[in-house]
Order: sequence, then C-alpha cells, then structure tokens
Amino acid sequence: ICKTVLNKVPVLNWLPKYNVREDFLGDVTAGLTVGVMHIPQDMAYAMLAGLPPIFGLYMAFICPLIYFPFGTSRHAAIGVPPVVSIMYGSAINKLVPIETGNSTTSDGVSFSTNPAYIGCAMAIAFIIGIMHFFLGAFRL
Repeated sequence: ICKTVLNKVPVLNWLPKYNVREDFLGDVTAGLTVGVMHIPQDMAYAMLAGLPPIFGLYMAFICPLIYFPFGTSRHAAIGVPPVVSIMYGSAINKLVPIETGNSTTSDGVSFSTNPAYIGCAMAIAFIIGIMHFFLGAFRL
C-alpha cells in the first residue's frame, strides 16, 4: 500500500530529499517568473471562455496547487491553452447564451456575469476534473 501511495503522490518521494540551500532560490525565481506570466494570461483565457477575469485568477492559483502533490514533471507550466478556453466558452454559450447577462470591459470584450452561465461553467469544470482524477488514478 505504501508503494502505491508513493507512486500516486510523487511529492512524497522528492520532498524529503529537497535541498533548500541549493534549490530554493531558483525555485522561488522560477515561481515568480511563471506567476508573472500566468496571471494575466489566465485572466485573458477566462475572458475567452466568456467568464469574468477573476475566474482566471482562480485558475492561475488553484491549478498549480493541485499539480504540486500529484505532478511528475519539474518543468511543466500548468494552465489551459487558449483553444480550450474558446471551445469551453462555445459549449457553455450553447447551453446559456452570453447575451442573457453580460458585462463589457473597457476593451470591448464581453463576458457573462449571469449566475446560470457561471454555474454551468463550474459544473462542466467539476465534471472534467472528476474525469481527469479517475484517468490519473487508473493511469489511463
């Protein structure tokens, strides 16, 4: 059982061997660099999906926190590609049209503030997350 847990949660393997003196400064620098790039990028991707930019901030912070214990690559930058954001917004827009409650930013980009649209987006994200969890758990 212990070996199975170590295989499913890789952080338990490398964290005890982590060398703070040699690696911490580089990791903080890399984290800040990736954060500076990902935060505005993820806010824009949320708007591509038709959601308010705050949901991009949630994505920018929560995705790496979930990846931290379960991820296997030291060099992966976690995020959503813009094509996925556009497809996601298109799928939600078919269920709940964005015109039923929209807001416009100063740049003329529309995003929905309709609770039904946001709830639909959250439900789809939850279902996709559950599917990814089981795909990872069963190594599919």
